[in-house]
Amino acid sequence: MTSNNVILAVVSIIAFWLVVYILFKDKGGKRFQILPLAIIIRAGISLDPMKPSLKSQILRITGLIGLGVMVYLAFIFFKFIGGLFVNKYLGGSGSQVQGGVVPLIPGVTIPLDDLPYVLFGIGVAALVHELAHAYIARAEGLRIKDAGIAIFLFFPAAFVEPDEDHVVKAPLLSRLKLYSAGVLANAVVFFVLSSIMALLLPSIAFGVGIYQVEDNSPAELAGLERGFIIVEVNGVRVKTIGDLSRVFDEIGVTDPERSVSLELKVYHNGDYKIIRIDKPEGRNSIGIVVMQYYKPEALGVSLTSITMFNLILAIVNAAPLAIPLPGGLILSDGGHALKDVLDRLFGRKGVVLSNVASVAVFIMLLSLMTLTPIELKP
Repeated sequence: MTSNNVILAVVSIIAFWLVVYILFKDKGGKRFQILPLAIIIRAGISLDPMKPSLKSQILRITGLIGLGVMVYLAFIFFKFIGGLFVNKYLGGSGSQVQGGVVPLIPGVTIPLDDLPYVLFGIGVAALVHELAHAYIARAEGLRIKDAGIAIFLFFPAAFVEPDEDHVVKAPLLSRLKLYSAGVLANAVVFFVLSSIMALLLPSIAFGVGIYQVEDNSPAELAGLERGFIIVEVNGVRVKTIGDLSRVFDEIGVTDPERSVSLELKVYHNGDYKIIRIDKPEGRNSIGIVVMQYYKPEALGVSLTSITMFNLILAIVNAAPLAIPLPGGLILSDGGHALKDVLDRLFGRKGVVLSNVASVAVFIMLLSLMTLTPIELKP
């Protein structure tokens, strides 16, 4: 996408929200609030702390597990971001991490036909995240003041507001459990859905979709196009990316010292066709980028979206991040945890150090952004 198209998309989104804000800013109430880039809907409910019970005890123990998970995922975050940084700025040829951080911009990094799946995946991940905060907070003796849903730009979100007075007075360990609860819940959902998808894959995998074809590659010269679904290679049924990789290895497509001729049976727009490809020596691929294709497509893509955004939300929230805004800093769960720990250790200087470090991490993320589209289906 050209820079002009990116600018047009961003300007259009901002203009839309500006109009919404001007027209409706004075028509909300306590439960309905219009902000420049967001709509907040409060449920108007409050929940008291849980009474001591087996359930609350289990949740408090679960909170301890969440702390370990948050630390581990923060390590994964910095390992990934560090790899991107080395690769981009230090010429790290040995780095195994490629790509960049992708902002979610409809029509730019999110194809519009994928947008419903993205919104669904984010909505489910946000709901899981906030419900976990609520349960652990109440188990730790904290009152929930309110909860609700929000739309930021075009993306759904959920929120839980613990009573600030309770949080400030709570022991440090209780606060850390509260911060890590959403991270743990998202991580658990990711692993559960990943396992379910692995079990369902033989039933719902239909073929391997092509969503990018390299210019002047054997694939392009043979007539392969984006959107084609590979279902057979040399008469061998191919349903998953693993199947395709295995067959390509067996027949020598990935061997640069061999020239290979192969026949692909592809599915496109309800029809099948055979395409013959000649891969010359000196290449280790036919020049395609692929992704899994499911039937029914909606089921597979929906599960993929929920799984992916639960993982993203878990890792991003585990990291210490602070978004600087005119009204103050918006902290991730990891940012809150780091601030409270350094506050306990060093007092006011620790809070300043935490905020500076978290803002620095956010700036690093901004510097690593790329507008490569997020593709959920071919």
